[in-house]
Amino acid sequence: MAYSIGTISIQQHSAIIKGSNTLFERVAKAQSGDLLYFRIGDQDHILQVFEVISDTQIKVSMLDGTAFNPAASANNIGYGLVQNFAATTPAKLAKGIAELQAKWHRRESELTGWFASPADTHAITNFLGEASAIPTPSKIAELAQVAMTASSDLATMAQEIASNQQSLASVAPRINAFDAVYPQVISANNNVITKHDEIVLTHNEVMAKASDVNAHAEQIAAHKQTVFELKQSVQQAAELVSLDKTHSHAAAAICATAQAHTHADVQQVQSDKTHIEQVKNDLNVLGDSLHSSVTNAKQTINEKAHTTEQHINHVSTQISTHADSIKAAITSTAQQFDAKTAKRASSTAQHAHSAVRANNQVMMTHDQVVQTAQQVSTNVAQLTTLKNRAEDAQQQTERHSAQTSLDALHSKANAALCALSINTLAQQNTKLNTALNAALNNTLTAQQINQLFPV
Repeated sequence: MAYSIGTISIQQHSAIIKGSNTLFERVAKAQSGDLLYFRIGDQDHILQVFEVISDTQIKVSMLDGTAFNPAASANNIGYGLVQNFAATTPAKLAKGIAELQAKWHRRESELTGWFASPADTHAITNFLGEASAIPTPSKIAELAQVAMTASSDLATMAQEIASNQQSLASVAPRINAFDAVYPQVISANNNVITKHDEIVLTHNEVMAKASDVNAHAEQIAAHKQTVFELKQSVQQAAELVSLDKTHSHAAAAICATAQAHTHADVQQVQSDKTHIEQVKNDLNVLGDSLHSSVTNAKQTINEKAHTTEQHINHVSTQISTHADSIKAAITSTAQQFDAKTAKRASSTAQHAHSAVRANNQVMMTHDQVVQTAQQVSTNVAQLTTLKNRAEDAQQQTERHSAQTSLDALHSKANAALCALSINTLAQQNTKLNTALNAALNNTLTAQQINQLFPV
């Protein structure tokens, strides 16, 4: 007998046949070598199974082993799958019977376990080998008991609802009054929420202003640091000015000393000139005296030429020697005078250069003192400006502090109002919840209604 569950479809130029609900593997137990028969139009086809791919796909070939290549596609075709008995043995049949018997015994065991299981569900395997969780008899009985209990509870609840409806009929006017008051409560609640939002915004503004105050305080601290640094700079500049004044005094003293030295050198030069003039006069006098002596000697020699020639020669030699010594002394004195004069002139030039340098240094120091004084004036002006800014910042900080204190008082007042409103609303909600619970429990009293809606 051929297996023919489901239908098959053929695709053009494809050796793979697709099935619908065919179960080639699990039920048909198809294998390579089985024969597949189907009819398209008036033509019968007998193919050979080449490979079983899945429950819905098999690959086929021609009976001679060549590839199957259909010229057209076809869908929903009936078929017949015939096993290749040439490849089976009696053991295969016995194996199939054993598998069927094992499935039957497993099904009996699962059913026995299902009847005796205390769990909510028990697994039962169908003929395809798929396990499903089935509710157990104990669970079914428990569900039935729960359904009966729920039905009884529903009946009791229906009776209580009918009783509550009768009770609520007398409370309907009060509920209508509550419905009339409820929008006011909602409006008050909205007002409380609005006030809360305003408080939050005010608090944020207060925090922002506090941040501004902190920023101004930091700026004031920075300005104070700048003022302190400027004060140090002014003190250093004052010290420099004092040092420059000291240098100026020292340079002036050096100039006075140089001028005194120069004046002394000039006096010494004049004294040397006077001494030299006196030596020249002495030499002139000596020359005159020598000339007179020579003239007298010549006369005496002429008179006593014959008698005193040797004596005259000796005297002449002595005179020449004395004249040479006097000439050498005069030459040496003149050279010493020239050397002293050159030394005095060099010293005078050095003192003059020192005086000029000292004068230049004094002028430069004076210019530096003037510049330092100007810088000190500029720093004082800057300090004055920074002081004014610091005073303005301090005044602004005081104003911000006052505004912050006022905002804090407003915030506290708004918070107190909100707390009072929230407390009142909470009390009203508590009374309302108590009344609603009492109405649901059918224990609502006239006193509770009067507390909820005072006349």
